[in-house]
Amino acid sequence: APLHPRSAGARRAQDHAQGKDGLDQNPPDYGVPPAPRRAVAWRELLGFRALWGILLARVVAEPVYVFYTNWQPGFLQEGLGMTLADVGRYAWIPPVASSVLAIFGGLASDRLVKRGMAPARSRTVVMQALALLGAALWLLPFSKNWALAIGVFACIHMVYAQWNNLGAALIADSLPREFTGTAFGVLNFLIGVVGAVVNLGIGALIQAFGYGTIFAVLGLLYPLAAVVLWWFYARVPTPRQTDAPA
Repeated sequence: APLHPRSAGARRAQDHAQGKDGLDQNPPDYGVPPAPRRAVAWRELLGFRALWGILLARVVAEPVYVFYTNWQPGFLQEGLGMTLADVGRYAWIPPVASSVLAIFGGLASDRLVKRGMAPARSRTVVMQALALLGAALWLLPFSKNWALAIGVFACIHMVYAQWNNLGAALIADSLPREFTGTAFGVLNFLIGVVGAVVNLGIGALIQAFGYGTIFAVLGLLYPLAAVVLWWFYARVPTPRQTDAPA
């Protein structure tokens, strides 16, 4: 039977029974066709060259950020003789500096896209340029004051933040939409494993070889990760989202 037009409660009850409550029955058309609903095939996902590029690059570079987040206070105290209060007084600078500069990596990438560069290529170009700052870790064994050390750690924090953001955009640009969520999950899983392994062994390595040797190795990792990006995205062009994996 038809409902009285003022019977809002009855209308809500009828909508609930028909599964319409809270749902837009006439969504706007943004001109983007919906992705087909299908289960993610792991073999197909792992067949994308673009996925392996960002996975390997991030795994290679991740030990740098693991050291920064977990061993920075130890170095500042043991290497520079700072007190724990000194560490707290200055350690806020790198993340704040990174936040202030965070927008510039995205702006640079977008400018390259506006000039005609493919989106995925623009992300890798900016990531590779920023990776050169990872070599700033080589300065730490020669630092005699907190200003240089904090400046280097600010560079490392900025590089990581930009790689994290542009790497996410790279996945979205390079993989079909129905695979991106799973790809992020795989990436975060691998990063977690790398973090656990590095934290497990780096203390013993520092004790055995000293901070200088550790910084010499860590300073190589971001440039090496940039080479990985070149190998997967520039040397051989990455297929577009609509292409099937090789």
